[in-house]
Amino acid sequence: LLHNDMGSRLYGMGHYREAMGYFRKAMDIDSDFIRARENLDGISNLLVERWHFRMLNDFERNRAFQCAVERAVRVHGCCTVLDIGCGTGILSMFACKAGANQVFACDLSETMCEIATQAFKTNSMSDHITLHHMMSTDMTVPEHLPERVSLVVTETVDAGLLGEGIVPTVRHAWMQLLL
Repeated sequence: LLHNDMGSRLYGMGHYREAMGYFRKAMDIDSDFIRARENLDGISNLLVERWHFRMLNDFERNRAFQCAVERAVRVHGCCTVLDIGCGTGILSMFACKAGANQVFACDLSETMCEIATQAFKTNSMSDHITLHHMMSTDMTVPEHLPERVSLVVTETVDAGLLGEGIVPTVRHAWMQLLL
């Protein structure tokens, strides 16, 4: 009860990230604490860009990504995967489920890293996916990846195609991180 109350106070003062942490602590203590669950869900909706929800609910899009990742891993033998700008971690989980030996993910958003961490935990994939809270262009081998990966997956494109720094991101991955 104390963690939920503290989260509510922080939320009221505009300290959303800190409030989220307290709501999570309340849920860790009592996973059936309905008010804490509602508060956590509410703040998550506030901190996550709306377009994430449309993408996650696009069945055809997700199925196409899943088939492509499965084909790369199972047919083409891509056994190490890097998910750039992982967001919720859905592409990382596709790679893990397809049988990749090692999956690495990165995202600059602290909120999205927290969501991805929870998604990996919920789907029993925490031990199989290594998440870095950073830009992929700051990643190096062997500091962040033990070796170059055999597959890079990303969906860091916006409606204008060239947003979110896609060109320098892909160039760096091609030159520094991909086999």
